[in-house]
Amino acid sequence: MNYSIYKNQLDIFKSNSQGKATLRKTFGKKPVHLQDFFSIVTQRLIETETEFNLEMGKILCEEMLWSECGSPVIFIENEALVNNLFTAEFDFKNNFIVQPPFKSFALSFPKGTLVNGVKITSCLVTIMTKQEFVDLYKDKCHPIWGEFATTYPDELCVHVHYRSEKFRMDSCFSPIPILAETLTKNAKKPLPNRSTEVLDTLTKIALSLCVYHSATDGKKLVDGYPKSAVSLPIGKNRSAFKGLILRAPVQNKSAGEARKIKYRIPFYRNLRAKRYYQGKYKDLKPGTRWVLVKEVDTTNSMNTMLH
Repeated sequence: MNYSIYKNQLDIFKSNSQGKATLRKTFGKKPVHLQDFFSIVTQRLIETETEFNLEMGKILCEEMLWSECGSPVIFIENEALVNNLFTAEFDFKNNFIVQPPFKSFALSFPKGTLVNGVKITSCLVTIMTKQEFVDLYKDKCHPIWGEFATTYPDELCVHVHYRSEKFRMDSCFSPIPILAETLTKNAKKPLPNRSTEVLDTLTKIALSLCVYHSATDGKKLVDGYPKSAVSLPIGKNRSAFKGLILRAPVQNKSAGEARKIKYRIPFYRNLRAKRYYQGKYKDLKPGTRWVLVKEVDTTNSMNTMLH
């Protein structure tokens, strides 16, 4: 079981001969850091403003934010957990709120992971309010986003980027309130040419991960790297990232054998009452806590994801 780590735009440049030649022409032989690369590229985007450049500028801004967060990479322990995260039910249409482990983080999956027949790959996820996104773009690349002078509501949004097999960056940005409706429409009429199947899957998993993280009080997200091989971007070692592993639930065994269980899919319940935000939870924003409601188990023997 192998993992690969999301490559930022500088990593992608370094991974091909044309990109390396461009970097040598611009920076000479000195080491190129993300901040240097960001400054040069965004200036050129400003000089040749197009819709493509605006989107690329947003990606660069979020990659810079990811770097400032310590470049956290969350490795999903196994394919079964990936599918559990995807199928777990929770309401993110009505006043959804959650506290992500980081504002920006990369997800890494075991190589070849399939969800509903869709092959998924490493990606970058950023979850913030709409105003925080606007502020991020303005602060880091003001000349492009100077039109964002309006104050936006405190609406939670998610932005997902991944590099497709066609060697392009595919992205999905959505305010959470309308995401459920979008996913429903795309499920009925997917747009493969826009990579909606992959992006929808990655987006749902990313949000479910945040809910699972809350429901487990953060105990399933532990520092470190998986024992499996990890493919790193050229010129980087593990110290360049903050590695974390999202652990799967522990299943109890009887007489050395795993139980065979028939059950209904579990779901998350959001906690909003004031009594849930006291004691050690007093500093959490109301509405960010979730619990996993125990699924129906006809054998009365199943462990929940919280165990």
